[in-house]
Amino acid sequence: HTRWSRDWSSDVCSSDLDGTAVFRRGEHDPGTKTVLGKTGNFNDADVVHLLASHRGTARYLSDKLVRFFVRPDGHEVLAARAADTYMATNGNIREVLRTILLAPEMYEPAAYRSIIKSPTEVMVGLRRALEAPLDSRAETDAGRLLGQLIYEPPNPAGWTGGGDWINATTILGRANYVARLTAV
Repeated sequence: HTRWSRDWSSDVCSSDLDGTAVFRRGEHDPGTKTVLGKTGNFNDADVVHLLASHRGTARYLSDKLVRFFVRPDGHEVLAARAADTYMATNGNIREVLRTILLAPEMYEPAAYRSIIKSPTEVMVGLRRALEAPLDSRAETDAGRLLGQLIYEPPNPAGWTGGGDWINATTILGRANYVARLTAV
């Protein structure tokens, strides 16, 4: 038992409860522990280092990044190469992204147009690109028409995304949103 926890008490700062980690020495077990096959008297930084330097972490993060940036069904070979980069650079995410974004797999036909943005990504991205201020009522109305009303997911897992964002109604809704936003 490490006895590291978050301090949500009013002692921290009643106006800004940020969940700062605190160490409760009286409740700490100072003995050796085994984490991911390594045994020692680890502190919090040691455990984070063990987790961050584990090959499983490299594979997990690389696969998530490939699915986000390249194609939603993933690409095992590219994810493995990105995981190798993660391990070789001590977890340098910039280098992992460089490996992914400059990979030939990024430009394969299977990756081309394979990622479909959610309605929120479309609305926020377009507003940012046009440097247009957000209009909460317009975004709420558009989100409702496009099938993604923020803070009201269909279930605890959220929206399924991907191809489920696209149908005859939502394509027209996206076009109408763009037309309203870019109207002169």
